This record gives sequence, structure tokens and C-alpha cells, in this order.
Amino acid sequence: MSDANKTSARIPCPHCETMIVSGARKCRGCRRWLDPKRRSARRWRAAGLVTGLLFSLGMATVVSRHSPVGVAPPLTPMPAGADEAVTAVEDAPAAIAPEAQDVQQPLLLDDEVDNPIQWQSTNIRVDVRPLDVIFSADGQSIYVSGDDATVREYDVRTGRLRHMLAVPAQGDRLVLLYDRYIAVIRKGEASHIPVVDTHFWDRDPTLLWVGAKPADIVPLGDGATVLTASSRGKRLSWWNLETKRRLANIKLPHRTEKLLTFELDDRTYVGAMGSLRRGGRYTGSWIDLFDPSEVPFAATRRSMAVGRAPAGVVGSDRKQLLLADRAANRATLYDMQGTDAPKSVRVGNEPIAAFLMRQDRYGVTLDAESHTATVIDASTMKRLNTLMLPATPSHGALSADRKRLFVSLGGDSWPPQGSGAVVIGGDPPQVMQRLDTGRGVTRVATRREGHGAAIISYVDRQVTVLTPRDAK
Repeated sequence: MSDANKTSARIPCPHCETMIVSGARKCRGCRRWLDPKRRSARRWRAAGLVTGLLFSLGMATVVSRHSPVGVAPPLTPMPAGADEAVTAVEDAPAAIAPEAQDVQQPLLLDDEVDNPIQWQSTNIRVDVRPLDVIFSADGQSIYVSGDDATVREYDVRTGRLRHMLAVPAQGDRLVLLYDRYIAVIRKGEASHIPVVDTHFWDRDPTLLWVGAKPADIVPLGDGATVLTASSRGKRLSWWNLETKRRLANIKLPHRTEKLLTFELDDRTYVGAMGSLRRGGRYTGSWIDLFDPSEVPFAATRRSMAVGRAPAGVVGSDRKQLLLADRAANRATLYDMQGTDAPKSVRVGNEPIAAFLMRQDRYGVTLDAESHTATVIDASTMKRLNTLMLPATPSHGALSADRKRLFVSLGGDSWPPQGSGAVVIGGDPPQVMQRLDTGRGVTRVATRREGHGAAIISYVDRQVTVLTPRDAK
């Protein structure tokens, strides 16, 4: 890219989202300072004038009369909507999300806060750097992918290694299919997805040649078939895991990065979330929604725009979708049946994930730059609270009943350096507990049934397995 193009590149203002020239010190739309040094200097000048004025007034008061120092009266509660007014001040700090300035009101919580689950942690040492972890269907084992291109099974109770199998790709992400197969997704320079059959660890994995840069894989609910997506290959493929055959193919005009499944009109629909980038930046994202049972395969598709850089979760009823847009700092709730218009709300800076909790009554976003979690009333899409986190969130996973959210605090750099995790729960959600882990925490997994979680520590080469202590 030439110097002229770099100078004329436009980016959204972090305050009002007006498109401005990259490197500008002040927004032409909202007239706020974007250069921290310039804003800091302006504040120091203003602070000096105010200090001088107060000193003069104080001296005049002392000379005229003496008065005893009284106790300050209690603060008057801010009225509803006052937090929105605060964010409209011209010199409000740009690095702090508006929600971080919300007044923290006392929350009426259920009995989980008075009697929270006490977690017992077990550290399972791994002789390679772990990349991802998932639980087995019965919750008695965990499957771990290592940077040596292996998949390993460990006993949760004893930490003993049960099985290990070499695969032709590092597992950046593991996906459990039909309680039996493990798909190993390598998002780098690969063209296949190895699938391990946990009933036969002595067999080589099946290779699904999905196209350049595998992106995702989802089961279609019939017990045998799956759908795969490749990012660079721009291809969706339908496979039968039992026969190891490709059943159908479609090519899309854009890259697909995520596959989602919905239950609409008593049928299973697939949403292929695609995106477009220019100059390394997201410029738009959308979802192609289709019925995979159609003949020919995916012949009819409906496209819907979903912002620029979304990430999120499907609701428990499989009919709603909550997406957090990292580029726009907003969360949007979509009705995939198309009966209601999408509802959106501003959240913290750089939300990396979104979750629906408590029968989809609450939405929660993890805001990386703000070090916060924003709690949303999903029925009205209004902010309820902003939860301050001890460090930068890196990943999260919901419990099976969607009452708890486990969040790793590894940071947004690679390799990760942070440690620790928090548990968000209650009604409405709040930070309930902080948990100790090894260094470099990244991925989190939860059990499909019951309670329990596993958090991998990349630097310390261990997996922290959390199980409830026996009730006293």
C-alpha cells in the first residue's frame, strides 16, 4: 500500500463511529480529541485554571471568616439515563467503555450467591503445550490437543493418560461429534480436517479434504453426517462419517468462518457466517441461512447482514442469535425466524464473545479492551450492569444449564501470559468467584451435563479441571 493510501485510509471514530482519516487527532463529527497526549495537555491546563480559581476563593473565605469543617451529605442517586448523559461529555476518556462509568446498584441475587458452588481444582500435567480441550460425553475424560500434533485422552479423576494418537495437523480447536468422533481443526495452512474415532484409538484418523484453511464443522443431527466449511477455499461440504464419503458440495462467493445450527419450522437450518476484509480490516459480515436437506444441497439460501466483526452464540431454543461486534462495540440480538427486527445495544470496548444465560433472559459480552463483562437484559436489549474483570478475558464457556459462565483471563496476546479465571453467575449475573490457574490460560471447556470445567494453561503445560466439592 502506498503512503498516499495509508494517509487517506478511514476508520470509525471510537466515540460516534463517524468515518475519519486514520491518524487524525480530533473527530470531525463529535469534535472529541483522539490524541491522548493532546487531551492530557488540555486537561492539565484546565486543571491549573480550576486550581488557581479555587485557591483564590479559599483564601478570600479564610480571610473573611472561619467555619467548621462539616460532614459531606450523602450523594444523590443518579436518575435513570444519567450514565448516557455522562458519556456525552466532550472530554470523557476514550479508553474506558461507557458502561464502566455506570452506577453500581445493589443486585437482588438468588441463593447461588449465598451458597455458591465450591470448586475443587485438579491440575493435569501435559508434556506438550496444550492448544484446546473438550470433555467426553460422559464427563469422565478430557481430550487435549497438543502442539506436537497429537490428541490425548486423560482420566478426569486420576489425571492418568488413557490414549494418545498422532494426527496430521495441530489441533487449534477440537469438536466432539455425536459423542464419538473428535474433529481436529487447524486454521493455518491446511486443507483437511482429521477425525478421530474414540472407539478405535488404534486406527488412523479419517481425513476430510474440506478445502484451504478449514474453518468449522458441525453435526447435522442425524447421527452420521456433518457439514464442513473452508475459509480460503470458500466451500461448504456435506460428509457421512460412517462411510467417509463426501455427499455434496457448494461454493460460496465469500469466505466462511463459522457454522451455526438453528431449529426453525421444525427443521434444522445451517447458518454460514461469512466476512469480507480489506486491508486486514473487517468491512462486513453476513449469514447465509439454508436447509441442508434440500435437493439439490443448499439450493435456497437467505442472506442477512450481521455487522462487521461478529462473534456470538445461539440461544437455548435454537431460534435466537446474540452477536457481539468487535469493530462496532455493540451487541445485537437476532430473531432467526424473521418475526422481530434485530435489537442492538452498545457494550464495552472490543467484545470478543457473547453468551445467553438463564433461559436466554440475559446476554453477557466479554470486552477485551475494557477488561469488563457487560450484562444485558435480552428482552429489552438494555444494559443492566458492567462487571469489572481482574484482567483481559480471552475465552469463555457456559455451563450445561447456562447458569454459569467460566471466563479465562489469559489476555489477547500470543503466546498468552495471563493466569486465573472467574465464574459469572447469579440472577442477574455478576462475578461470583475467582479461580487460580497456571500461566498462559486460553481455552475453556465445560461438561455437557452436570457441573465442571477445564481450563488449559499454555505456558505451564497443564489443564486445570474444576469439579464441585462434596456438599457439607
